[in-house]
Amino acid sequence: PSRDLMNSLAKSVLTLYAFDENAEDTSIANVIAQSLRLIAQFPSLLVYAYHSFAFTHKKQNFVIKSPKKEYSIAQNILYMLRSSDTFTEHEAKVLDLALVLHAEHGGGNNSTFTTHVVSSSGTDTYSCIAASLASLKGPKHGGANIKVVQMFEDMKKN
Repeated sequence: PSRDLMNSLAKSVLTLYAFDENAEDTSIANVIAQSLRLIAQFPSLLVYAYHSFAFTHKKQNFVIKSPKKEYSIAQNILYMLRSSDTFTEHEAKVLDLALVLHAEHGGGNNSTFTTHVVSSSGTDTYSCIAASLASLKGPKHGGANIKVVQMFEDMKKN
């Protein structure tokens, strides 16, 4: 398992290509359907990637839970991420807000541009999304968040 969740997510997206009988169909209706399925699967893919990383590299228990239909995306992430089934409504609301803020950050960024460039070649949805995830991983784009977390961790220690 990768030490980087963005690499795991990109790899998972590319793997899902193999399970789609219409993976190469770039019609608008199919691309929308594929994109919606991927968006719905991202939370589970990320949580499972984290658990795989934690099991392999941190010697933690390997926990697999299926999402609950009655939970929101944020609630499901918290539920599946933790070995206990506990989380507060406040935690879920804060995570939900963070997810919305990250989703609504504008359309002129590097990963969006990458999607435009790669899709202009006529390739499939999975390749486009994997490429944009690779772009998002970079330290000058989404990867900058990791540097901030590392800075806070260093501040706590020192």
